Amino acid sequence: MNRSHISVKTITHLCAALPLLSCARYQTLTETSATRADVNIIARKWALLDSKLSGKPSTLQVNITAPASINELQVALDGEKPVFVSRSASSTQFSINLPIDGTRIGARKILVAKKNSESSIAVANVNISHPLLVVVSTDWDDSRFDHTFDQRMVNLHVNHPSLKVTHFFGPYHFTDPQVSQARKNELVAWVRQQRTTFGDEIGLHLHGWCHFINTTGVPCRTKETFYRDDGSGYTTIIASYSRSEMTTILQKSLEVFAANNLGRPRSFRSGGWTANATTLQALADTGFEIDSSAVPPNFISSWKGAPLYDWLVQNWTGILPTSQPYIPSRNQPTKSAQGDAIPILEVPDNGALVDYMKARDMIAVLEQNQPNNTPLASPTLFQVGYHPPSFSTAFFNELNTTLAVVDNRLYKNDTGPAIYVNISELKKFWK
Repeated sequence: MNRSHISVKTITHLCAALPLLSCARYQTLTETSATRADVNIIARKWALLDSKLSGKPSTLQVNITAPASINELQVALDGEKPVFVSRSASSTQFSINLPIDGTRIGARKILVAKKNSESSIAVANVNISHPLLVVVSTDWDDSRFDHTFDQRMVNLHVNHPSLKVTHFFGPYHFTDPQVSQARKNELVAWVRQQRTTFGDEIGLHLHGWCHFINTTGVPCRTKETFYRDDGSGYTTIIASYSRSEMTTILQKSLEVFAANNLGRPRSFRSGGWTANATTLQALADTGFEIDSSAVPPNFISSWKGAPLYDWLVQNWTGILPTSQPYIPSRNQPTKSAQGDAIPILEVPDNGALVDYMKARDMIAVLEQNQPNNTPLASPTLFQVGYHPPSFSTAFFNELNTTLAVVDNRLYKNDTGPAIYVNISELKKFWK
């Protein structure tokens, strides 16, 4: 017989006659209404394409209980080739990890059939999705707050056990004359403990506080301000510093972090989101891998009439609530590079900070990025955050409410595709 002329029907008959011959390459299973009450599928409702995060091929674990008289079954996702699975002698159920390659995203069906049949005897629903990557970040504008603020930050972790927080911590914490040395030591120990206990990340935040800038050898600027010049440098537009000046400031920041066991930060956010291409180039020059200074300007509409709002409109127009991480262009940092890349990943602060957003606003951004908790065709970022020195009870309640909605979509709970991640983990998805 010429092998090239063997029909699918012929092979199906051969499979029936020869139990050791696998037909998985030649047939798919058909969903029928002839389900059996004594055959049950035990599987997650959500299967995640997370190989970039886990480093392993994406699979869906499926367990099946069936009568002892059934020793071999076929299992498949609808429209895909079935896999034969046998019951082990010591097991009361069948078990298999079905590969999922991401060619079909959305609501799918798990089909189970007898060894020599194409008709299903059990069916279960599953959603196949890319992950919703949830980043919660903090901007440490200063350390001038008391223990009640620390406790609210801890309570956020307690209320949301899967939460990770990316702390954009300020090197000026160590030079602030208004904070006692005892409190400085306490807060540094606290933020290190968050990293140890919860797996939080410590990145770098930078406002132009003169008490820190003056330690770098770079002259402190105060007149280039996004609010008003009070002489402190706090509201200085970070982009007003040149590439070489910013490189010096960043290198000093790294030295301060290293001296205080804060690790080597790889992520950065500029105070007031006031970074431009020059800032991003300085970050790349000093080995930073992620910037998160891009923000939708309309979220800061409460600042209309102030220089900050005008600066953000001028520099970040084009960043939207649905903007996703990208490699920025040297000529236009709001856009992806086309051969003129700054070698850094720009991660938009697409849900902004609770200081500017009510829970309803942040949840609306979540809905824009993942409508109605539906499967996602590509990895998707949703980022929100807060300022530790202004994390009031009211702000806590707004963010706590928002994260409760995220928790209802967590992959860990099998209720959606959401995963809390530190911002540096996004490098695995966007290179």
